[in-house]
Amino acid sequence: MSRMTSLLAASAIAAVAAASLAGCSSGSAPPATSSSAVYPNAGLSGSQLLTAFKSAVASGTAVHVVGSISESGTPTSLDLNLDKDGSSAGTVSQAGASVPVKVVGGVTYVQLTPTLLKQEAASDPSITAGVISLIQNKWVSSQSSIGQSISSSFGGLTSYDTFTASIESGGASASASAVASGSASAAPVTLVDLTPAGTTAYNGSTAAVYKSSDGSTAYFAASGPAYLEKVTATGTDTGTITFTWNQPVTVTAPPSSEIFTG
Repeated sequence: MSRMTSLLAASAIAAVAAASLAGCSSGSAPPATSSSAVYPNAGLSGSQLLTAFKSAVASGTAVHVVGSISESGTPTSLDLNLDKDGSSAGTVSQAGASVPVKVVGGVTYVQLTPTLLKQEAASDPSITAGVISLIQNKWVSSQSSIGQSISSSFGGLTSYDTFTASIESGGASASASAVASGSASAAPVTLVDLTPAGTTAYNGSTAAVYKSSDGSTAYFAASGPAYLEKVTATGTDTGTITFTWNQPVTVTAPPSSEIFTG
């Protein structure tokens, strides 16, 4: 099922957030204004914003990441709850194939949905109707050979620490196409600069707005811990990613009867 690795295009979502934050200008912050006095996370320099964001992440307990991105006309989306205790659950989708994933106790479980199997069958003749009937909606775990290969494709997307670290470190993530083709190590990393652009109302509160040179916009909590709340990307990859923090979810492993062991 080699094309399952195409779901790695979802890493582009993490890369967009990472590039938007990591390229912050490291110059001095502009003079304080009445707005920045009330909203201390507005008008920060890049290094100050990054420090504030790292502090927020370190004190956080979970993040719910919801986003979609279009790369070369191919839509990719995800809806994942990442808990700091290492557990996670959600769904990654690409080109109509939807794949639920769970991480519990260090074990990753991936569900073989009909949409995913149909997509795979288009290029793999070994995935017959009989095979699909046998394994559809079953879960495979990273403790099995097939599950290990599939689950490794999700990488840092299912880890609170790895996902947030990729944002902090500046988009060490490669482009989606390079990852999917197996040439991630050779992929260029694109960084953009963020500059403060005031504040705006967001989700019943106030967000500090930062603009990038390519027109993308990042929104952070204007006061309190400087959590990244939203990224709207333009340019090569387009899409929107939202982040909701500190609402952990309870994740349970699929029942043994629903796990395919091969």
